[in-house]
Amino acid sequence: MKKIAVIFSHYQLPSSRLALHFVWNADVYRKYNVRVFVVADRIYPMPDYARCCVYPKPLKIFSIAKTSNYGIRKACDNGFEIIVKTDVDCVFSETLMALIESTNQHEGIAPEYRMANDFAQTIRAPENIPAWPDTKGTLALPAWVWRDICGYNENLEGYGIEDGDCYERATRSRIKIIRAAHAPLWHIAHEAGTLQARGPRIDFWNRENGFNPKNHSYNRQARKGKLANPNWGIV
Repeated sequence: MKKIAVIFSHYQLPSSRLALHFVWNADVYRKYNVRVFVVADRIYPMPDYARCCVYPKPLKIFSIAKTSNYGIRKACDNGFEIIVKTDVDCVFSETLMALIESTNQHEGIAPEYRMANDFAQTIRAPENIPAWPDTKGTLALPAWVWRDICGYNENLEGYGIEDGDCYERATRSRIKIIRAAHAPLWHIAHEAGTLQARGPRIDFWNRENGFNPKNHSYNRQARKGKLANPNWGIV
């Protein structure tokens, strides 16, 4: 069985969302001996298969790219073969985790999100959960690919664009990425966050109503610049 690590950011989010993640995913994580690295702003209680990684510098402007990279680097340094970046509100089906475990060193997985109203729907009527086919927020890659592309682009702030940017750079790294529509990753609905203005710039802590055009517009421009983290340094 391959050494699989799952990474997600839980930076200034309600602790209830973190607890639910482990309720939803515990069986699959244990079956496939997955180790979880949670990047957070403070120490949270963790199950035995998870590790809380406190981001070393307070973030005045949140960045899912920076926090994700911090966890991905930890997993690379600890010798994991496959590293999966996901979101705290996601649930892995056993089919998906089996597919991730079966990939070789020149394959990656970018599962389609399926947007569930609640966790019960994933059990009661999974066939009725609609797909969100363009989403690339979860990405499973061999560790060497994460190193090769230097993870997510740390020029980008908040949420948005960072997943597509990372996906595109991974496709240029001599690897085949499988979209795997048949292996569901469920995203459980939650309340949208609100933007917080602190001075002349928006801090992009979350997206309003699921999409924040100002955040996306900023990141589309920011991704054109030179990669801020070419050596995996903490920015």
